[in-house]
Amino acid sequence: MRLQFKFYLSFISCVFFASQSLAQNYYSNLGIYKDIVEDEKKEFFGNFSPKILNRLVVDVNFERNFKATRKDDEFIESSGKIRFFNNIHLNKSISVNSYLKLQDVNSLNPLSQNSGSQNNGQNRYFKDLGLFAEEINLRYLYENSEKKIGNNFILGKFNLGFGSAWRWDRGLWIHSLAESYKQVEKLGVANVLQLGDPVKTGQYNFGFSIFTNDRKNFDNALFDNKSSQPKNSAVPGDTRSLQSFNFSLDVNFDFAKNERLSYHFSYLNLAVNSRNSQVNPYKIADQKAVVYGINYKYPLDQNFEIDTLAEYSKINNFLGNSDRLRSYLTANAILRYNKSWSLLVGNSRLKDRDYNAIGFNQNLSEISLGYEFKKNNYFDKLTVQIGYRNNRISNMNNVVEKQNSQGLLLRYYKNF
Repeated sequence: MRLQFKFYLSFISCVFFASQSLAQNYYSNLGIYKDIVEDEKKEFFGNFSPKILNRLVVDVNFERNFKATRKDDEFIESSGKIRFFNNIHLNKSISVNSYLKLQDVNSLNPLSQNSGSQNNGQNRYFKDLGLFAEEINLRYLYENSEKKIGNNFILGKFNLGFGSAWRWDRGLWIHSLAESYKQVEKLGVANVLQLGDPVKTGQYNFGFSIFTNDRKNFDNALFDNKSSQPKNSAVPGDTRSLQSFNFSLDVNFDFAKNERLSYHFSYLNLAVNSRNSQVNPYKIADQKAVVYGINYKYPLDQNFEIDTLAEYSKINNFLGNSDRLRSYLTANAILRYNKSWSLLVGNSRLKDRDYNAIGFNQNLSEISLGYEFKKNNYFDKLTVQIGYRNNRISNMNNVVEKQNSQGLLLRYYKNF
């Protein structure tokens, strides 16, 4: 698999250096599904000539954890992340899309994403960086602009459109709890049917996919090994046949200039490989989840804009165990001034219940201030954010753990 991944990287490099690239700013930078449902300009295939679009997003993050209940939870951490998006448009209808990431691959295990930052009191500096492919897929588009109909067929490795509170471009930490239900690196087929006009009737995006987890095909990483559950642990979605499925509905309304309302609903069924599951055979069940979300952007006046997001998710049979239940609630608001300054205030909550063990509640609050530099010859966008986080975990036996954090994030965007 490592040889296959190296070959793919070589292919992308050859195409990148051999062709002139064009770039647009309307991509979501969250994967192919979000690119489709969040495309406001309707120009994804606006230029019918073959072209290549590349986008690079680089993060450098500095974090200081202090005033923690446990001394081991007080430390300084520096981390980095690189996201590279490549879209090869072969013609009006067909494109090859990829999403490569370089990041701390030791933090990819969903079970570790909900704990507070823990490192036995030792400082960390750019540890465990690995390069891997989060998406590699082929997209076929059919559209009828007169009837406002578009159909997108996707084949390969892709991220699901399950939720959006996990999007990383809102604040420093507010998305971190929701990341544990973000569905990434799926192998299968997906279809997104788009109907209607967002200005006149609203645009309705119906998504459906069948898939399996990519845990043995293109799941390896270069430079460092990814940390994940053992393959024999039968993580929900691991069945080799395409038994897992996802249905989603995204509705977009454009009311006026810069005023946009979006609703999101999604249902997810992750099949469990009962032959390898470590769960009690009498308790094994498919993991099933729903998510409801709303995002509203409203211009207060010529200089001020408010962007709000609220999302609730409930997961039954967590990790394939009918005794496990989780629910998440995320809400945040961003006040922007003059398209440069931004102030985010948000809160995220997780409830974990296990009928055979002690459950816990986790509450994460964030306030952060950001500034966006204007586009120039060196970058399309450059943002700086500073923020404060309070993370609180309370067990059902009344044991409370707290951790406070200060952070600085530099984020660089370049389209080419």
